[in-house]
Formats: sequence, C-alpha cells, structure tokens
Amino acid sequence: MEQHKTILQALANGSFGNFINESSDMDINIFEELLSSGMVTAIDACTFDGKEYLDPKITLRGREFLNQLTAKPKESAWKVWFKTWWKVIVAVTAVLSSIATIAGYFK
Repeated sequence: MEQHKTILQALANGSFGNFINESSDMDINIFEELLSSGMVTAIDACTFDGKEYLDPKITLRGREFLNQLTAKPKESAWKVWFKTWWKVIVAVTAVLSSIATIAGYFK
C-alpha cells in the first residue's frame, strides 16, 4: 500500500508529471491497479513497445482513499476511557493521601 500512497500523493500534489511508462520511477503495475479501480484516470497510450499512460490525474475516489491511507487510526474505546479516568484516579488518590496525612497530625 505504500507505493499506492506514493503515487496518489504525487498526483494530488501535482508532482507526478505528464505521463507514466515502464521506465518511470513509479511502478506502472501499481498505477494500473489504481487506474482499474477508478482511483486515477489517464489516457492509454500503450503500444507493442510497452505500457504508457498520458495525463494521469487523481479522482475524487482516489483522494478519499489517500485520506484513509494517511489518516491516523482511531483509538479504541478502552484507550480513550483509560486516558480520561487514570487522571481522575490519580487526583482522588492524591486527595485521600492528603486527608490521611492531615488526620495523622491530629492524633
């Protein structure tokens, strides 16, 4: 998926170029996967000499997929709960130990 992400990012940034062929830095087979799935568009200029696609562009579907690839994963409900409640537990423990310490002075 990293190569898919690289190609989509290059297309989204406009740094991809006007064509892709077998001698390009990007993997043409990965590009063809993205093309067949509707994530990118291009003009097919393939010949008997090899594969080539002109005017490659990212589609809306490709942008949505790129956002999914670059998004941070959501945290589980347990992690969210733990991040919130451990602070409460620490605060309550600190208050109780302070009360116990103060009560010890009055004995």
